[in-house]
Amino acid sequence: MIPRRARMLAGLVTLVTILGAAATPVHADTAGDLKAAKANLATIQTGLDALVTSYDAAQARYAKTQAQIQDVRARAARERARMSEIHDALAGEAWDAYESDGVNTVELLLTSSSFSEFSDRVEFLGSLARSDNDLLVQAGVSGEKLRRLNGQLSILSAQQSATVGQLSTQKAAIASQFAAAQSQIASLQAKLAALEAAARAAQPGASGPPGPVTGGGPLQACPVGQPRAFSDDFGDPRPGGRTHQGIDLLAPLGTPIYAAQSGQFEQNSNSLGGTTALLYADNGDYTYYAHMSSYAGVANGAHVPAGTMIGHVGNTGDAAGGPYHLHFEYHPGGGGAVDPYRYLVAVCG
Repeated sequence: MIPRRARMLAGLVTLVTILGAAATPVHADTAGDLKAAKANLATIQTGLDALVTSYDAAQARYAKTQAQIQDVRARAARERARMSEIHDALAGEAWDAYESDGVNTVELLLTSSSFSEFSDRVEFLGSLARSDNDLLVQAGVSGEKLRRLNGQLSILSAQQSATVGQLSTQKAAIASQFAAAQSQIASLQAKLAALEAAARAAQPGASGPPGPVTGGGPLQACPVGQPRAFSDDFGDPRPGGRTHQGIDLLAPLGTPIYAAQSGQFEQNSNSLGGTTALLYADNGDYTYYAHMSSYAGVANGAHVPAGTMIGHVGNTGDAAGGPYHLHFEYHPGGGGAVDPYRYLVAVCG
């Protein structure tokens, strides 16, 4: 009896050991797969962010160089006007000399009727000589300034041409990388969701999917779907002396745009932003969405929760011809725009 019970006990111990050994690798594999999927997503995202950071830097460089070119052109125009004035003055002096029939300087002095008149004529002739000499010096100075300004303009124009080439190359690279990343990210996200669901199911007391990710800041949802990439380009220079009042989130054409906060949705349009929208949040903030390709069917004036799809990524307005992106602005309390980069990182990753 005892040996039989001993054998049964030993068998149960062996069975439990086998089951435990079988269960442990499943959990370990799930955790490992989760880690690998997240690492792959992070690698893809890092590459996209690096491309966008480089593009944003080139765009800022373009705007800065354009402002320098406009300044040099304005200074050159002023020097050309000055040269024209000097030329006219010198031409006037030559005409006066012609009108005087080329009176000999010595004869002019010898015909003086008194020493006082002689002295006056000497002073007068000296002032004429100094005036001519000053004009010639000024002409030389202006000519040299103009030569240097034209040299600066040539250098800046060459730099600008190189930057335009870089922007074009980077735009093509961004489009290519986004196209390659779209299927990879979709596949990895699906795998990640399944793995996370399996991991939750393996935990005692777990029920249902996790709630929406929030960063603890004023934004409750990322305003652009995947794949996306962005850098902190708030405040960067823009053509016309402007500064960038938002963050550009680059994504493929048609990528969903979401309400970053709960509030009232309003359609809008303007020459800079193209097809745009405003979201007046319940807490008094408002967010601005520009360069959209289209709206997503939300009724104008409707109240929407954070995360509601309100449009699609495009390049309308002054972004036409550039990479597809959402220009996103955050206005706390309904005031001026502030840099939302850290809030976007919190909700977009």
